[in-house]
Amino acid sequence: MRKILLLILIFVLVAIVILAQFRIFAGKAPADLGVVKSHLGHTLKPPSTTQNSVSSQAEFFSKTEANVEYAKMEPFNYKGDGKAAMATLKEVINTNFKEAQLISENEAYLHYEFKSGLMKFIDDVEFLLNENENYIHFRSASRLGRKDFGKNRERMEAIRRKFSQ
Repeated sequence: MRKILLLILIFVLVAIVILAQFRIFAGKAPADLGVVKSHLGHTLKPPSTTQNSVSSQAEFFSKTEANVEYAKMEPFNYKGDGKAAMATLKEVINTNFKEAQLISENEAYLHYEFKSGLMKFIDDVEFLLNENENYIHFRSASRLGRKDFGKNRERMEAIRRKFSQ
């Protein structure tokens, strides 16, 4: 009986991994990604109300709009020209993060999709240049699930380390 249960479990796990290769865990990109002009100036979409996203603009939003405490991170600081900083950021990501694919860009905005290895989950990562304050704001969010197990925060800290070098 145990052998049969073990075989069934192995079969289910293999089936899940095979299905993941067909992007069933990719999710759909949110239609409202991008820059929003509001009374706060230019912002990105609020972080999620669950624990699956981080944002350097989290504190701009109310606790009913976002899980502010979980999502809160500092923006990337830079010195000098903002457009050069965005070019450097783009180079850092393209060079060091092979799982990243650039989806859209302009001189003040970047949108990447980051795909996880085996299961092919997709996270949307956006960057917004604020030249007035020498910041690059960001939002990194999982498309599926209520928790990201710290993956978005870990990724953004890794990008920050590379960008700051």
